[in-house]
Amino acid sequence: MLSGSIIDVYPDNHNNLMVTWLVGAGKAVRIEDVYKPSFFVYSKVEDLYNLSIMLRDLPDIENLNFTREKIVIGSDKKKLVLEVLPKKISLISRLAGMIDSWGGFYRYQLFNVDLRLPSMYLQEKGVFFNARVKWDGKNFFLDDEQWAIDYTLPGYKSIVFDIKRRSNSSIMSFNDCI
Repeated sequence: MLSGSIIDVYPDNHNNLMVTWLVGAGKAVRIEDVYKPSFFVYSKVEDLYNLSIMLRDLPDIENLNFTREKIVIGSDKKKLVLEVLPKKISLISRLAGMIDSWGGFYRYQLFNVDLRLPSMYLQEKGVFFNARVKWDGKNFFLDDEQWAIDYTLPGYKSIVFDIKRRSNSSIMSFNDCI
């Protein structure tokens, strides 16, 4: 079982997975995890049904599912929504924008599309950035208290870069050598 602090998380759009870097015991370990995020669309039932008909044959859609989700902050009441699962994680924004435009930017309410993928991934895994965790190859196990104010700081090393550019010009350019 790997253990360390989460130092970075980002999507690998080409391979449709999330990359997480754990730092612990003086070394960094790259973790690759297949990730299939979805988003939700809320509207009148008839509009959701019609939307599902338009979406079902698109090549960018892996799955559509009618489900019940909480969509109002502070309410436990669940409403019928259409869950949209793209084939690739890189397609979430494009599909959400397309659905929003099809509804004239007012007919459909979209949920879980504004979150950054790394934040959404960590939230679904029940961990957070810089958290001390263990990884068993499938799941993270939190070694920190999320709301603690006295948790152990990760033991990162700092490196100072002293970079100078070689140019006679006082105006910097992307063509300057360093």
